[in-house]
Amino acid sequence: MIGVRQSQAQPSPSRPQAGKCRSQSQHAPAPHGFNSLLGAAVFGISGAHGVRRRRQLRQWRVMQVLPAGLSQLQDHADHSWIRELSPDPQQELHEPNREKRLVSAGHYVQVKPTPLLNSCLVACSSDMADQLGLSEADCQSEDFLQYVSGHMESMPKMRSWCTPYTLSVAGNEITTGNMYGDGRAISVGEVSLGNGKHWELQLKGAGTTPFCRGADGRAVIRSSLREFLASEAMHHLRVPTTRCLSLVVSRSESALREWLGERVYEPCAITCRVARSFLRVGHLELFGRRARDSGYKPESLERRELEQIVRHLIAREYPECFEPAEDTNLQAPLRRMLLPMARRMARLTAEWWRVGFCQGNFQSDNCLLGGRTMDYGPFGFMEKYNPNWCSWTDGIDKFSFRDQPKASYQNFTCAIRSIECLLDTDGRKEAQSVLRAFPSLLADAFAEVRMQKLGLSFWDDRGAELCDDLLSLMEQSGADWTLTWRCLATIAQDWDELMESGSLLAPLQRCFYQSLSPDLERAWSQWLWEWLTRLREEGDDADEVADRMRQVSPKYVPRNWMLMDAYQSAESGSFQLAQELLQLFSSPYDEHPEFESRYFRLAPPEVRTRPGIYVMS
Repeated sequence: MIGVRQSQAQPSPSRPQAGKCRSQSQHAPAPHGFNSLLGAAVFGISGAHGVRRRRQLRQWRVMQVLPAGLSQLQDHADHSWIRELSPDPQQELHEPNREKRLVSAGHYVQVKPTPLLNSCLVACSSDMADQLGLSEADCQSEDFLQYVSGHMESMPKMRSWCTPYTLSVAGNEITTGNMYGDGRAISVGEVSLGNGKHWELQLKGAGTTPFCRGADGRAVIRSSLREFLASEAMHHLRVPTTRCLSLVVSRSESALREWLGERVYEPCAITCRVARSFLRVGHLELFGRRARDSGYKPESLERRELEQIVRHLIAREYPECFEPAEDTNLQAPLRRMLLPMARRMARLTAEWWRVGFCQGNFQSDNCLLGGRTMDYGPFGFMEKYNPNWCSWTDGIDKFSFRDQPKASYQNFTCAIRSIECLLDTDGRKEAQSVLRAFPSLLADAFAEVRMQKLGLSFWDDRGAELCDDLLSLMEQSGADWTLTWRCLATIAQDWDELMESGSLLAPLQRCFYQSLSPDLERAWSQWLWEWLTRLREEGDDADEVADRMRQVSPKYVPRNWMLMDAYQSAESGSFQLAQELLQLFSSPYDEHPEFESRYFRLAPPEVRTRPGIYVMS
């Protein structure tokens, strides 16, 4: 159940305090008790005073001088999606394009965000801001707040649009009737910076679009804070991912959501996420299906739009596949792209396994063609090891931790199926060859991360057997994924002392959700002996082995119960815990002894099977 409501704004007697939460307009307590953010007072707009204030704001916007970083950012605007692709031919007839409707042609619809009311900046990634050339002062400015809250007039050189796509689930096409796409995500600019980086900025929760399918177009603080913390954590875990630049929350706008069997109003929020592109397998599928339905006619609009988006994909994600003499020839660069794309998608899946990440809903519309993680919806990080676990109740038979490689293969198959019609006979043979090779690419990527996590210097059948036996023991013992791998590094470093004291298992005692039987204790001791024997045979220094293991097995990951504590505190107006977690996740491989007792631990008993934490619907 969804819906949006707004509180009646009332004048506020005091100005915002320096260094506190800032708002564009008047403070109005949200109806669910979301009374304050960081204790800041704010100005408001209502009645006659509001009319005058809005007029002043409009005049200010005409005369405004942007902070240096924001000015430079929009001076580097490079809207390749709009420049190189085709618009919806009906968009002018349906302005402002905020109502659901069929979109049967074109790659985008120009639509402006619906600004978030009474917004307040509550989190900003300094690392991502630095990538964009933005200083702390830039991010604390009123102009930045306006922009990431959906006021496009604050950055007049930036353009905004949403895109259509479709999807397949487990490789099976889902009919979406030309109404599927960015339902609440609106891109608000692309920039090409002097460092050679190209970034697209997108606001999630920015209001309705033609693809909203009757929804309200908003995101809420619970899901938005989860995405902000998780995507930044994944970046610092060195897993390819979309990023988050900012999180803004409304003081007065809330949305009705179904959560844990109850309908509740939650504060509305917008995250500004950033990536090289947001090109999905679902984009290729939409235009591939349209070309197929038109009979693949060489001169048809549908085939031309498919060619356009494939060319755009290569330029945005695989520019090295183009050569100067191939401006009009798509065959060669498309063929050169196939293997790198397969490798990226295979590598991403292996990286998820490395850190214990379950995407939960890995269908083709949530699979980026550039090989990055996106759509932090019903995700989770493995705690008690169960390879059949899925963080989304509807995905258990398709997107479990064990099945993510299979889902990756199915998504890659959908991509190949969508673009094969653009290839000649030799090209189609090559595409099928790469598709057949995908399982081997997955196996190679998984072998590399397994070798690294075990501290081995090379991989062979014996190493594979060691890893398989370990995973079997972890499942039988109810072992925590993150704790076990991290504690193995301690054993690799101190194994001489542990052997002498007869306490080889001691570092692992904190890792189990159940008591070990005598048989399991013996099995663990036997496995540890075989593994340590292999390490000794390889002859690497114990400290170096342990250090290598700690560089691939993080100490801290964003477990759902940690995120729950953060968003519940945020809903009460406190972002201290969210800021603490953001700091922690910026260096997840470090020891952080000050956080160890709170976060390097088993999940608390009361949350281990709790809906909304262990699994989500």
